[in-house]
Amino acid sequence: MVDKVWVLTGGAAISSRLVRALSRGLIDVVFFDGRGEPAARLFPPEANGAVSRRRAQYEAYLNVVSTLLEILPLMLGGFLGFQVFRVFP
Repeated sequence: MVDKVWVLTGGAAISSRLVRALSRGLIDVVFFDGRGEPAARLFPPEANGAVSRRRAQYEAYLNVVSTLLEILPLMLGGFLGFQVFRVFP
C-alpha cells in the first residue's frame, strides 16, 4: 500500500481531484526542490499513524494519572493508619 508520494521534478502539476483522492487514501504528498530539499508537504486531515499513536499515548497517560488519583487516597489512608497503629498500639 502506498502511504507517501514524492514529487521530484520542478515543473509538476497535480489536479485538485488527485489531491482529494490522495487525501481520502490517507496518502502524504511531498514536493522537493531542485536541490532535493523538501519544499512542501500535503497531508490528509484525518489522523494518520503518528497522530493515532500520539493520541493513544496521551490517553494512556491520562488513564494512569486518573488511576493514581483514585488509588493515592487509599494508599495514603493505609499508610497513615499504619503509622497511627504504630504510635498507639
